Amino acid sequence: MTPDYVAARDGKGYRLYDVQYSERKTGAGAQPARIRSSAENLAFVRDTLKPPVTELASYFGVSRQAIYNWQAGEPISAQNEALLQQLADAASLLRQEGLAGSASLIKRKLPGGKTLLEQMRSGESGESAAKALVAMIQRESKQRSEAAQRLRGRVVASVDLSDAGAPHLDEQA
Repeated sequence: MTPDYVAARDGKGYRLYDVQYSERKTGAGAQPARIRSSAENLAFVRDTLKPPVTELASYFGVSRQAIYNWQAGEPISAQNEALLQQLADAASLLRQEGLAGSASLIKRKLPGGKTLLEQMRSGESGESAAKALVAMIQRESKQRSEAAQRLRGRVVASVDLSDAGAPHLDEQA
């Protein structure tokens, strides 16, 4: 029995024993989190990270059609389901940090020169790769605001538009 099967069974009113399988704890004393099916995880990842289907297919080592089949609810191998769960965990963390909705997120190079998907493909957990991405973006945001603070009092010389196009010193008319 897979978690998807048990959750689907529970959702249809065929509960095994008196245990709610549609919820799980995410940490000590944390609020219960609903377990998503593979199709729901894939939809969540696509909505949050906006990855091209070709890039997802490459990440999982499958065809583009397989991605569409998974989205339609067809079965997924246990290995790819684990990878998809890692990717969904990363997407969830990015959404919590307010960084969802940009396709450029998964293309950003993390410290070490790999993208989020490349980090995860090489064995790093989705959550730790997403945390590294969040830390990098927060650091860049802080640097931008510090630069804006330093340049705030800067006086910019105005340009005389009547001078635009007029020849200068060594130019000929």
